Amino acid sequence: MAEVEVLQLPQTGRKYRSQPPEWIHELDLEERRKDLLRLFLKTCPFPHPKHEDWKYTPVNRWFKTPRQLPTSQGTDSRFKPLDGKILLKNGQVFIPEPLAHKLKVKEPPEPTVYPASFWFASLVRYTTPSHELTINESLPYPLVIEHAVDIPAALVLHHMKIHLHSEAKLVIIERFPATERDTLLITLTEVVANERSEVTWIRVMTGEYEQGTVLLDHPGAILNAGSQLKMFTIDISTTAHRSSPYVILRGNNSQAYVGGNILPEKEGAHTEHYVTVVHVGEHTMSRQEYRGIIADSRSCVFQGRIFVHSTAQKTDAYQSSKWIPAGKNARVVTRPQLEIFADDVRCTHGATEGDPFGEELFYMRMRGLSEQQAKFLLYQGFMKLPEFVRELSAGEELEAIQTETLKRLFYVN
Repeated sequence: MAEVEVLQLPQTGRKYRSQPPEWIHELDLEERRKDLLRLFLKTCPFPHPKHEDWKYTPVNRWFKTPRQLPTSQGTDSRFKPLDGKILLKNGQVFIPEPLAHKLKVKEPPEPTVYPASFWFASLVRYTTPSHELTINESLPYPLVIEHAVDIPAALVLHHMKIHLHSEAKLVIIERFPATERDTLLITLTEVVANERSEVTWIRVMTGEYEQGTVLLDHPGAILNAGSQLKMFTIDISTTAHRSSPYVILRGNNSQAYVGGNILPEKEGAHTEHYVTVVHVGEHTMSRQEYRGIIADSRSCVFQGRIFVHSTAQKTDAYQSSKWIPAGKNARVVTRPQLEIFADDVRCTHGATEGDPFGEELFYMRMRGLSEQQAKFLLYQGFMKLPEFVRELSAGEELEAIQTETLKRLFYVN
């Protein structure tokens, strides 16, 4: 295994601004893609504390560990391809035969281009073709996608694109079950929904994450005319996590809901969620609804951005984030953002931070409940899953996991 070079961030930005890195000349890519990569590097996109979108991310702590590119499939028997499940493990994709017959799978050309550093890895969409799945008709069962790493100190890339044909319906359950220590896992899962198709996408971070694990995930969706997306994230087990969902409402009358319940369980956990919704077509509608309870010694950053293009007349966009810092050393940063370039739109946002249950807690204490019991019940109601999540086959399991986590954090007897 070739050791991955981990560069100092400020010097990296200055160096690449003046001169592209050597490895760019060795890539077997079309000239246009090389030009895009040069342009991207020239704008200095590398994480840096002075970059507005990275000012709260502990980049020096997260990325200082030397990591290696995996050259084997690993040996953990917990992660095996199963019927109806796509397994992405250690940078490789395993699709079982029964599912492969229902999907059109486009493999990346050989040889696969591997990055020489973390920063090259972060540009995966510019350098490495994804595995592409084409779904022509509605699937009668959820499409389960699992990301796993069972090699320590590894840098792993998972990039997959799903094309959903017109009027098809798809339920995606994306899980992040486990990683080894000091792993850097970068995932990019993209969905292109064609006309009048419907996507329900549940993303679950409830696995076993070893010490030093960093997860950077980039779920994205492009919605064409009349298509609908419901995306929901449950973030419980991560210790160092940055999620950057994006949705582009390209077609007229497309709709998107993006939400999440954030409940960091491990002490010292730091999680970030940077949501971007872009309205391009007319009569589009979006909803962002995030909420979380941040226990003592945990921290969370939420940035919700709504961008309305000049062509997106009659846009209806709403954003809401509600947070409870449940401890003296709990830290929450909320950053709602609106960028509007159309003149006939309805865009609103709201953010709250604090404990909203003063009167309710007093009422329940007067009825004989202890403070712990009362807070647990109130928190359980606050973190209630949306109806479309509860209606899924996995909804009961997810609700039970969230309830057990609340018990461990806030309820003793």
